[in-house]
This record gives sequence, C-alpha cells and structure tokens, in this order.
Amino acid sequence: VKIDCLKHINYEGFYLTDKVNVLSNNGKNTPKVGYIENLSYHFIEKRLSYFLTDLNNKKLAKRYFSDDIKKI
Repeated sequence: VKIDCLKHINYEGFYLTDKVNVLSNNGKNTPKVGYIENLSYHFIEKRLSYFLTDLNNKKLAKRYFSDDIKKI
C-alpha cells in the first residue's frame, strides 16, 4: 500500500474511549456525558472532529470538536 496523503495533526488531549463531558458552549450543545468512539480530520475546519457514544453505547449523531468536549 502506497501512502498518498499524510498530514501531521497536533495532539488535542483526547484518545479513543476517553470519557468526556459535552459542554453547552452558550446553548450550542446539549450537555451530556459520553465516550469518544471515533475521530476524523475535518478538512474545512482543519482540525479533528470527535464522534461519541452515550453511557448506554448509543451513537450520538452530532460531531464535536475539542472546544465542545472536556475530559472527565
């Protein structure tokens, strides 16, 4: 396999399976607690986006950025 595109991304303080609080950010988000299930690079925002599951392992539809979540 030949690597076609490789981009260095700075560590934002989160790993997969970390337990996090979703911050309200002035009403932008509904506060909740969950686990990081997946992450991907957002090319328009030029930073990582995080996908969460709640405490019952239900996937949350919304994607979050590092300023939307806080590690517990």
